Amino acid sequence: MRSDPLVSIIIPVYNGGDYLREAIDSALKQTYRNTEVLVINDGSDDGGVTRKIAESCGESVRYYEKENGGVSSALNLGIRKMRGDLFSWLSHDDLYDPRKIEAQVRALQGTDSHSVVYCNYSTIDADSKPLADTKVFGQLRSSLSSREALHHVLRHGSLNGCGFLIPRAMFEECGGFAEDLRYKQDALMWYRMFAAGWSLTVVPEQLVKSRVHQNQQTQKNRGKFSGDNQKICSRILPAFEKISTPEDDFVLEYALRCSLSGENENVRQCIQALKKSGRYGAFTRTRLFLMRTYGLVRPAVRRVYYKLIRGIRTG
Repeated sequence: MRSDPLVSIIIPVYNGGDYLREAIDSALKQTYRNTEVLVINDGSDDGGVTRKIAESCGESVRYYEKENGGVSSALNLGIRKMRGDLFSWLSHDDLYDPRKIEAQVRALQGTDSHSVVYCNYSTIDADSKPLADTKVFGQLRSSLSSREALHHVLRHGSLNGCGFLIPRAMFEECGGFAEDLRYKQDALMWYRMFAAGWSLTVVPEQLVKSRVHQNQQTQKNRGKFSGDNQKICSRILPAFEKISTPEDDFVLEYALRCSLSGENENVRQCIQALKKSGRYGAFTRTRLFLMRTYGLVRPAVRRVYYKLIRGIRTG
């Protein structure tokens, strides 16, 4: 890869009149200059507001419209239209630090050709004010093998898509985002990416500001995640079976993850795979039983935390 590869910053947006202009400005203010910005309008029904904001940026932004199909379809259109060697996702309501792309390109240049880069992020509210829950992945810049990265996402949850810088070659190898997943398309992508052998380099700085507000899809549609989770299981479980070993069991890690989230059908499928491989012993059964029990009481624990503990801190 050349020393100054073109980076394509892709902004998928639906009804973006609230924050789109701020997001575009943060993309255009990158200290790394060899970038292009693509805004993909995913069928907004806001009377042309989103289009006007994007087009007001002139030639600084390449603008595309499509019928509404969800974030995955907008990202995939952006990937097809991008001219760059590297892909960077920016949600229309999030912001980049001016150094985001530069820091990640420099980090990528010190890795092998089969690596992606991730940075830490902080959270902001609807008015761009910082929130307390900083998201940190490691304390120092580090390099994780694909298997180490996969263990991390299975144990700690999905990574923020806007924190990545990804070579186009990854999509050519693994395919694009699953367009029938409306809410968890990023989780499946990271599973597939790491299961395919892509390693991870982590830049420790918080270079993305992730906005939390009532109108975002993750806040409004949490109750609809279960359908996506079942589809993810049917697609990724065969890959986990293929790369698992008795010492490094991704099927078990995934089963534990699903137990914690109350995804009982997915746990059942994982147990069948573990039995088939002869890895469903007494210790595994005990771990899954304890995790499934905690998964049942976890919602009540969280409610108590938010009403009492968090209330005391913010009161």
